[in-house]
Amino acid sequence: VEVSHLENGQLVSQPDKSVAITPNNAAVLHEIIFPSNTTHVQVKTTGTGTLYTQVSWSYYVNKPRAKKDFEMRVIEIDDVPGMLGLRICTKYTGKGKNNMAIIEVNLPSGYIFDPETLNVLRNVTHCKRQELKHQNKKLDIYFDFIPKDSETCIYVEAIRSFKVGKTSSAIVRVYDYYETSRKAMEYYTVPDINFCEICKNTQDCDQINCVD
Repeated sequence: VEVSHLENGQLVSQPDKSVAITPNNAAVLHEIIFPSNTTHVQVKTTGTGTLYTQVSWSYYVNKPRAKKDFEMRVIEIDDVPGMLGLRICTKYTGKGKNNMAIIEVNLPSGYIFDPETLNVLRNVTHCKRQELKHQNKKLDIYFDFIPKDSETCIYVEAIRSFKVGKTSSAIVRVYDYYETSRKAMEYYTVPDINFCEICKNTQDCDQINCVD
């Protein structure tokens, strides 16, 4: 068996693979990967028997969604020192009715959720349950579904467990539990803390000009 391929309509000069089929290797699967510009495949055989040949190909299509399936906004409330409040509102904007949905809230470094403050989430319409992860730094809130005729809003609080001078942005996501490609996300940031406040009463203060 000789297998060759054609590139842009031209047969390559040498076969890609030549195999002698015998009773010892008749059950062995022989595979050939052709270049991406292959247009035709040619198979030549001699002898007697049955030969099964299969040609498979795959390709990727970039098909962006024309419209988001959810809308979401995150309002940061930090009126109380050492506390972080987040008001999160979302609405389903896709076609039909969505499945079970999850609002995922991630906290910036230095903050953790207080489990006792999350009990109020039970009173939110369509809220099924909540789950804390990553040592109370991530919160998943499960909903039977997110309505499209009105916003679903929740309020969560976190406490600062230690001071971080410059934190990275944190993310809040909402997505369909069964079709995770249906989603929306927003980033939020917390105010930076003065480095002098962090290093107060330590030997490092003089290195960043915090000495009184």
